[in-house]
Amino acid sequence: EICVNQVWGSVCDDGWDKTDAHVVCQQMGYPELEPIVFPGSYFGDGKYPIVYSNLKCGGWENDITECGKDNYLDFSCSRNNVAGLLCGYDCKDGDVQLVGGTNKNEGTVEVCFDNLWGLIEEAGWTANDAEIVCKQLGYEVEGRVSTAYGGSQYGKPAKTVHLTNLQCTG
Repeated sequence: EICVNQVWGSVCDDGWDKTDAHVVCQQMGYPELEPIVFPGSYFGDGKYPIVYSNLKCGGWENDITECGKDNYLDFSCSRNNVAGLLCGYDCKDGDVQLVGGTNKNEGTVEVCFDNLWGLIEEAGWTANDAEIVCKQLGYEVEGRVSTAYGGSQYGKPAKTVHLTNLQCTG
């Protein structure tokens, strides 16, 4: 959402790209994180009118209003085409974390891919896979991992599945 002339509005995803997203992330105080672009109303269709379309940021602007763009009434854009972005997670591809557990050494496994935290599909999830994750998180594994839960034991975050059918050998 963007405030234009004291009115909140959405941005159409027509022409929406990483350069436009970078300007917005910089404007929001996150210049160091790689922006991730989400077209097609990924985060919802917004609750305000669409005020900008066909953004043409060059990357040097300090504010999205400084970018070239089409203003309201000069375009048509469906509510299914609201632009979205994520100013990057502070994770690197291959990082893993556990979420939703009662202790720091248990939880739903999340893996970072393309600067986004996501999930590992449980189909084929084995104790070998769990052992590798535990080692990657810095836990000593003596013998075998006692339990590798499936069935979303610790909840299932609303995130994309990044990996399926792991076949870790230890």
